[in-house]
Amino acid sequence: MSELVASREKLESEIEQLLNYLNAPGNPGLKGGLVDEEGFPIADVEKIISVREARGSLARKKNDHTQLMKDIEDNLYKYHQMLKDNRAAHPPGHQEDAKKSPEVVQRAQPAEVKADPGVVSKPPFAKVMSVAPLSPAFEGGLKALDLIVAFGWVDHSNHLNLAAIKNVVSQNISKAIPIQVSRNSELVHLNLTPHTWQGPGVLGCHLVPL
Repeated sequence: MSELVASREKLESEIEQLLNYLNAPGNPGLKGGLVDEEGFPIADVEKIISVREARGSLARKKNDHTQLMKDIEDNLYKYHQMLKDNRAAHPPGHQEDAKKSPEVVQRAQPAEVKADPGVVSKPPFAKVMSVAPLSPAFEGGLKALDLIVAFGWVDHSNHLNLAAIKNVVSQNISKAIPIQVSRNSELVHLNLTPHTWQGPGVLGCHLVPL
């Protein structure tokens, strides 16, 4: 998972560099024509080639970014499903857990997962102001005043003023989305499934960015 996140950060940096180049003064931007004021092709052949290559590279990297976000989302879902299955198979006080030393239990977990998954390790980026009764958010266990730490692949570093949450929701109608919330200073894992209901939207909750 850490490798996917590192790849995402590297790709986003490369995309930003390409955008800065294309939008620099004297360059045509993403869609501007490679012509002069009179409508003739510009004389700078090297710039024409450079701009075309940058646009092509940007398109490819955006496609790669979309796929990478999907891979991160899939891995997050698998991780939360693993936690859910593990809690079901080994409830608190389970004899097998009692026989294991703390060191053995910790080694059995993924390398990047802390021994206590209930501790909030990342800053929240949104607050739940309200949850409508019988809504998908209500069914998923979301509560007013919860602080959103992760929503699918979205976290504090890439939520884009909550716009990224809309993308996750639109791509996962009727599919469970793993989310993490900070509730009373403890990390709570939930699964929220967007779907139509008697109220507006597909979530039934009101979020505000922090």
